[in-house]
Amino acid sequence: SIAVIQPNILQEYKWDPRMRPYIMNRFAAITTEASKISPDLYIWPEAALPVVVEDEPEYLEKICRMAINLKRPVLLGAVTRRGELYYNSALLVSEKGEIAGKYNKLH
Repeated sequence: SIAVIQPNILQEYKWDPRMRPYIMNRFAAITTEASKISPDLYIWPEAALPVVVEDEPEYLEKICRMAINLKRPVLLGAVTRRGELYYNSALLVSEKGEIAGKYNKLH
């Protein structure tokens, strides 16, 4: 079974640095609520993290710790960067808190 986490974050909040705690707390609260049904996988939306992963890795580290605590993998969208190129990526965080897979969206 899967749990699809949809926090309905307003678009104007998405990249506002002041809203980052709110966004992360909202995801955490909904994910915690979904854990009551013990899904096999949690799925967060495209570009769920409110940062570029390589610029602020502590946000992804929080997801890695969450996956360890949940004992389940989390599939999430995030903006990633390689050099000067930015990607809309899908990241699979294993239940061990490791990046088990990454896909960079292509046009």
